[in-house]
Amino acid sequence: MAGNNVRRNFIGDDRACSRCKVSIIVTEVMVRRSSYVCNRCEVERATDWARKNREKKRASNNRYQAKNSANRSETTAKWRANHPQKKAAHQAVQTAVRNGKLTKKPCQECGSTHRIHAHHDDYSQPLDVIWLCHQHHMARHAMLRVRGQ
Repeated sequence: MAGNNVRRNFIGDDRACSRCKVSIIVTEVMVRRSSYVCNRCEVERATDWARKNREKKRASNNRYQAKNSANRSETTAKWRANHPQKKAAHQAVQTAVRNGKLTKKPCQECGSTHRIHAHHDDYSQPLDVIWLCHQHHMARHAMLRVRGQ
């Protein structure tokens, strides 16, 4: 009976990240993996692994692409059919950039010139865009989702 005093972690429990000690809420994935690490530490671990194992990561990505290419094509086609105005706006920006009518600018949030995206606040004005780096573009869309827009 000595081993019965072991504390089990349950979904929703408050716990410290095992790497950085920040407070986290236990999720189903954490319980299933018995790995109680915050998202930031998990991303850092995965990024480090991918950097050290470039060939394994590339092979894994290639296997995934081969296995899921039909599903990805189907999902893309469905999105395009459901969002014709957005698709047209994206194409208009791509064409304008290619033809020199529009030039990519640094991120309006941080000034980065790496992985710049054109963000549309209004798809009815396809060439009226805000230039954002990938990170700030994703953050902008996350904020819009929270607002319900």
